[in-house]
Amino acid sequence: MSPLVDAHQRECALSSAFCVLAREIDRRRAWSEVENGVRRLLIALAIACGTLACFAAPAAGAQPVTTFNTAGGGTVPCLGAPTRGPGGFVSACILGRMFEAQNFYNDGSGGQWTLVFFCVANRPVTFDTAGHTISCTMWQTMVFDNTDAVTKQVHQVTCAVNTQITVDAVGHVACMGGAPTPQTNPASVEDPVADVTWDVEGGQWFFHSNGQIDGLVNGTVVWSGRWAQLGHYLYKYEFSYHGQNTSVWLRFADPQGVGHATEFLGYPSADMSTPFRHGQIAGSP
Repeated sequence: MSPLVDAHQRECALSSAFCVLAREIDRRRAWSEVENGVRRLLIALAIACGTLACFAAPAAGAQPVTTFNTAGGGTVPCLGAPTRGPGGFVSACILGRMFEAQNFYNDGSGGQWTLVFFCVANRPVTFDTAGHTISCTMWQTMVFDNTDAVTKQVHQVTCAVNTQITVDAVGHVACMGGAPTPQTNPASVEDPVADVTWDVEGGQWFFHSNGQIDGLVNGTVVWSGRWAQLGHYLYKYEFSYHGQNTSVWLRFADPQGVGHATEFLGYPSADMSTPFRHGQIAGSP
């Protein structure tokens, strides 16, 4: 690693593109004259950024960055003391620098797949008992692929820079105000979820035809999740709110016989024995 990156390890922490490039270049051992020139240019640019406070020293009295262990065997850089869970492993803290999250999941056939994303510094991050990063603030805009457990379809959700994301136990990502990818064939989607707004107690639910559902209060998205079709007018959706993962089962209906669903009942469990939510299509009297 170059002396520049060593000298500013805490301040840089991969948050500057020049430092990222300097780290990559320093991994090499053989140099041509052109490569050496590029290396010197990058280091000069990083030093120039330093004069513009890109690598400003921490303010007096700032908390030191300390590395703690997660339950999954990884480490996380935290400011101050973290919140600890079972076994004494970190369950939540304020990030001391940018953090690369790597969550490993079973793909159902004996293999594993990996979800990688980046969390911005000076924001809260939380972990589950398996060491998965389940909540953080995005360092950059990213597109995530969520595979529906029932239909096996892949739904994409775009999470913008500086927005909070949550990750459930199977690796599905939801984000505040996430931009959904347009549905290529909306005609194949049942009418209750084909880009439709429903009025519920305390706000509205908007079902995107691509599989996303947003909860709105006064027009502002306060949570996002994913819906899955279980049968005709029978659905389940999952969302995360304040780090808690929740599932709701829905049964849509057309009681007036108008040709499309106008009401639904929501249930807290798969047996659908006792409804606890009622909704009607927006604009209904």
